[in-house]
Amino acid sequence: MQGFTPDKNSKTTNFGFKLMRVYRCPKCGREVELPEGDYYCKVCGPSAVMVRVVGDSFEGAFKSILYFERLPRARDVQEVIKELTSLNFSRWWDLINKYGIFQFWNLEYIWCLAIEIKKRVDIGLVLEVAAGDGMLSFWLGKHNVNVKATDSGEWYDKVKRRAPVEIIDAVSAIKKYKPKMVIASWLPVSKTLDIEIFNACAEMRVPYIILIGETDGACGSLRFWEEKYWRKVDYEEEYLNRCDEYNWCRTDYYAGSWFRHSSTILFTLKSGYQ
Repeated sequence: MQGFTPDKNSKTTNFGFKLMRVYRCPKCGREVELPEGDYYCKVCGPSAVMVRVVGDSFEGAFKSILYFERLPRARDVQEVIKELTSLNFSRWWDLINKYGIFQFWNLEYIWCLAIEIKKRVDIGLVLEVAAGDGMLSFWLGKHNVNVKATDSGEWYDKVKRRAPVEIIDAVSAIKKYKPKMVIASWLPVSKTLDIEIFNACAEMRVPYIILIGETDGACGSLRFWEEKYWRKVDYEEEYLNRCDEYNWCRTDYYAGSWFRHSSTILFTLKSGYQ
């Protein structure tokens, strides 16, 4: 038994990820989150055997696939979603709302998306609108995408900003930066922001737009999807299926088989960039 070092009996689920537990030192009261195992306090020494705080493994597993400090692997995200949504979907949903999660950004998805972006715009500016916590742009930037995150700020009572995001509405940002690509994920439901974005992009001759999230009105406006509005402003669509192999979101769940909901759609301006 060592200070904060899992022993050989550290437990995993059937899917291979470690269930996280909270441990408290009986002497100094310090708490740490670690995989289940035997530990002593690194401050108080080997005589202070850490005591497990009961009732934390579900949230610990959930937090293991968050992307705030590092990108998890897609297979780990899949395994945790399968395990937790099967165990208690109501608690899963509570944690989704607690941490403000819409999409589970992961290493393979960001890697694939960055390749698709650079293949089309190279080092040209990519503008993220409705960027929320800013982490999509943050991780794309780590993969050498020239990206700028913007958001109107209307949702910051529900979503915590975790990376630099310029406060500016989507249409104004498109006209200000004149990007080669606009990207948006999980646009507000039942609002026409999607139509406003496409109108502004068509006006500014933005050659590419990427939308990430649910379709058919679950993200953005029902009118946009029912009318295939993008075609009215001269864009054609293409689903990035290769990236969607790694696409995991808040509404995905496992109930004997997978129910997956988020898509990555590339829209290309037919008449090209001017």
